Amino acid sequence: MRWVRPPYSLAAQVALLVVVVAIVASVAAANLPNYFYDLRDHLFLLTLEPADRTALQATRSEFGGCSREFFALRNSLGFDGWRFQSEYALAFVATVTAIIMGWISVRLARRVTLPIRNLAEHVRAVAGGLRTQPPSMPPGASTELLALRQDISSMTIALAAADQDLRLRSAAIAHDIRTPLAIIRGRLVGLQEGVFDLDEEFLVGLFQQVSLLDDLVSDINALTDAGHAASGQRERVDLVPLIRETGVAQQTEIESLGGKLHLTLPSTAIEVMADPLRLRRALVNILHNASRYAAGSNVEIKLTANKNQAVVVVADDGPGWPPGDLAGLLEPFARGEASRSRESGGTGLGLAIVEAIVRAYDGDVRLFHASDGGAGVELCLPLASS
Repeated sequence: MRWVRPPYSLAAQVALLVVVVAIVASVAAANLPNYFYDLRDHLFLLTLEPADRTALQATRSEFGGCSREFFALRNSLGFDGWRFQSEYALAFVATVTAIIMGWISVRLARRVTLPIRNLAEHVRAVAGGLRTQPPSMPPGASTELLALRQDISSMTIALAAADQDLRLRSAAIAHDIRTPLAIIRGRLVGLQEGVFDLDEEFLVGLFQQVSLLDDLVSDINALTDAGHAASGQRERVDLVPLIRETGVAQQTEIESLGGKLHLTLPSTAIEVMADPLRLRRALVNILHNASRYAAGSNVEIKLTANKNQAVVVVADDGPGWPPGDLAGLLEPFARGEASRSRESGGTGLGLAIVEAIVRAYDGDVRLFHASDGGAGVELCLPLASS
C-alpha cells in the first residue's frame, strides 16, 4: 500500500522552504571558505620547487601554521599573488553559490505558488462566465489550497445552478408576458381590420390583459424587493396589531367570496425585528392565495410564541394543496394547477415572495396540510431580543 503524505498548511510549507534555504546557506557559508582555502594552499604547494616545499613544511612543523616565520617564508615564495587571486575567486564562487541557491528557492517557491496561480486564473475565468470545475491540486498541496479549491468548486456549482434558474425564470416571465401581449395585439389587429367593434366589452377585455401584465410586473418587483430585505432597515414590530390590521383590511375580500376570517391572537405583545411593510405584504399574499384557491372557506390566522420564535399559522378549510412536493410551491413561478393560465393560476410568485421576505429576516416558511384537509402556511420568525 502506497503511503500518501498528508497535506500541510501553506504557512508550514513556506516556513519549511525558508528553513531549508537558510540551513543550506549557513552550511555553505561555514564550510565553503575553509574548503576553498585548503584547495588554494594545496595548489600553491604543488607549484613550489621541492626544496622550497620542504623548507616551508619544515617551518610550519617547527613554528606552526600561524607563526610569523611561516607567513614570512610563504610570502617570500610568492604567496601574495595567490592570496589576492583566491579572494577574487572566492567572491566569484560565493556569487555563483548565491545564484544557484536563488534558482533553487525560485523553483521551490513556484511549486508552492503554482496552485494559487491556477486557482486565480480559474476564478477569473468563472467571472467571465466559465462554469467548469477548478483544476485539481498537485500532490503535497497545502490544506488551505485544498479547502479553497473545494469552496471554488461549490461556488461554481452554485453559479451554474443560478444561471440555470435565471434562464428558467426568464423563460417563465417571457411566457407570462407573451400571452397577454399576444391577446392585446390580436384584438388591436382585429379592431384595425374591422373584426371587432370598439365597444365596452372590447375595452374591458383589453383592460383585463393590461391588468395581468401590471400584476406580473408588480410581483416581480416585490420579489426583487424581498430579496433586498435582509440588507434593509429593521425595527421592532409587534405582530399582534400588525396581523389584526392586515386581517381587517382583507376581511372584506374574503367575505365577498363567502368565507370568514378568524383571528386567534395573544393579549401580550410578540415582537420581531423586521420591516412591517414587507411582513404585511407576506400576510396579504397568503390571504390572497387562500381567497383565490379556497374561495368561500373559513380562514384562520393564529399567532403564538415559543422560547425563541414567533409562529404565525394561516390555515383554511378549502380543497387544500395539490398533491406533490409542497416545498416546490415556494419556488418562483410555481403554480398549484397544471395549467399556466394566469387567470386561474396567478403569477406563481405570491408564495415565493412570502418565503423571500421571511428568510430575509432569518425565519422559515412551511406549507402543510391542515387537519380538515385545507391548506396551511406556517411562518416562523426569531423573537426580538429584549
